[in-house]
Amino acid sequence: MLRIAVAAILLPFFSSSTQAQSEISGYWLEILDEPYETLSDATNLDTAQWDEQGGWDDPVFGMELGFDFTFFDGSFNTLVQPGESSIMLYGVESPYVVGYSPYTSVWMPLVELDLVDLGLTGIDSLGLSTFRWKTTGEPGSQVFAFECLNAGVYDEVAEAEDLGLTDFTNVTFQLRLYEEDGSIELHFGDSHLASNAFWTEYYSYLGLLYNLHAFLTAEAYDGGYYYDDGGIIITNANTGFSYENIDELFADLYSGPVAPFTGFPSEGRMFRYSPLVGGCHIETACNYDPAVTAPTPEDCIFPEEPGTDCDGNCLNDTTGDGLCDEMTGCTDGLACNYNPEATADDDSCDLPEEGYGCDGECLVDTDGDGVCNPFEIEGCEDPEACNYVEGPTDIVPCEYPVEYYGCDGLCINDEDEDGVCDELEVFGCTDFGACNFEWFATEDDGSCYDTLPLTLVGDTLVSVGDTLTIVVEGPVEEFNGEFNSGCAFDIELVELSSTQFVGVVQEGFDGCTLTYIEYPYYGYYPCYTEPINIVLDTTSTDVLEGSFAFRMFPNPATTEVLVELPASEKVGGSVTLVNALGQTLLTQRTAARLVTLDVSSVPNGVYHLQLGTESRKLVIQR
Repeated sequence: MLRIAVAAILLPFFSSSTQAQSEISGYWLEILDEPYETLSDATNLDTAQWDEQGGWDDPVFGMELGFDFTFFDGSFNTLVQPGESSIMLYGVESPYVVGYSPYTSVWMPLVELDLVDLGLTGIDSLGLSTFRWKTTGEPGSQVFAFECLNAGVYDEVAEAEDLGLTDFTNVTFQLRLYEEDGSIELHFGDSHLASNAFWTEYYSYLGLLYNLHAFLTAEAYDGGYYYDDGGIIITNANTGFSYENIDELFADLYSGPVAPFTGFPSEGRMFRYSPLVGGCHIETACNYDPAVTAPTPEDCIFPEEPGTDCDGNCLNDTTGDGLCDEMTGCTDGLACNYNPEATADDDSCDLPEEGYGCDGECLVDTDGDGVCNPFEIEGCEDPEACNYVEGPTDIVPCEYPVEYYGCDGLCINDEDEDGVCDELEVFGCTDFGACNFEWFATEDDGSCYDTLPLTLVGDTLVSVGDTLTIVVEGPVEEFNGEFNSGCAFDIELVELSSTQFVGVVQEGFDGCTLTYIEYPYYGYYPCYTEPINIVLDTTSTDVLEGSFAFRMFPNPATTEVLVELPASEKVGGSVTLVNALGQTLLTQRTAARLVTLDVSSVPNGVYHLQLGTESRKLVIQR
């Protein structure tokens, strides 16, 4: 599964079917359409590096470039796919070793999708899915090319058999690195988006992500969750639509499809990134750099003394006395008529307009529209939009206020001035110390309570041998509570649930206290009911001493109960099983002093077994 993360956009860019340039994160971007040719005589991913039988899913492999490739402020000579559910292609500074990858230089995500070998479908007609790579050219001008050929989408392949899929998505692309100038190219080949109706909604998401690819330095990436503001490139494959930062992009992703990011890159679509070189472009400056592609005149440095060179020597000294010959003229190095030999300024300097060269050309024209960067006016043409600008030179997507908010980000209606719009207020308990604290509530409605609105009901006076039953009464469906351990000693536990406590009192019992505890879903502290005290009846005689009219065992029972009549009881009577509503469930004649009562058809619960005027609790539990 090959997933590539999306990084943040620094500057907007534009695209066309021919050529467009923009300045993105230290690189010039050209979007071109050129014929795609698959690699030949390349190194293919070895079957020994497959991580699945019959193909690859998360392969681990490394590729040596054959040269040091400069990227931002670092360089690397090896690319690694680390097998982390993605094509990440880490650039590493040391040779690749399986199982060890010092990712110190650069991280290059390519496509935001979970890719997999179509061979795992078992359908031969889908063709080969593989990775291949090669390095060509002479030292100093070598080119490394990595190709992902006919890769499938993991979700389709994993569900293919269950869903009976016959149409599958595939994508093909190449990444090329140029030694000579540090350029990067990403070139898309024939790619296909499956038309299965089942995946329609999912594909709208895939189509969006297929349109994004990114490059970023290791310093700009932190565990896959944070993207720094520097050293990042992101590109949309089909349009010039862009975002200022990753948060805005993902906000739109989660809220619904983003219209401009639809469809796969067309076959032949290529993105070429050439390193952007800033600096001084004026030849008479001491720091002139012929490689400059984005001039910054303010960075140019000229001799401190007019009429001298960068080392302080006179340009003209006809007498050889070390004193520069007197000459008037323009001494401002940025002027179009700058005379480096002039020793005194004559106020004749002709400075070009800011942002332009002496020939009237733009020094930097990011989008190639003929308007120099300093004079670009970015905005939206819709007067209803928050970023409306009259007569913009750079048209950007219109931004509208979120419902209930103004363009300033403040609520239109906020009566209590709490920063939550009146239409978005959520009423509930806002006291974090209350039993029913609700973290999502923005306005307190007076519903907070400090003790559970529940009551414990049951026997409070018991004897040894009694079955103790305590139940919770109230809206228990709203809670997720439990009984405390106050009655854990000298009581044989029969049943314990969120609503009922049942146990048989044993020898040694001398009383206990039960409380019901609720741990609120959103609250900070546990909540309790009022306690119920269970007291031992010291005036009664222990059932085990035979003072009851009859004995029964076992209790709890599963399928049958043996009832033993005392010597004083005559046979010929009846033993009756009664439920909590007083309804008779079973009746058995006492033809002998030991009676077997079949309770196998009686549901689990607490019942009463009656013999004459005597009644005993019986618990049935399986």
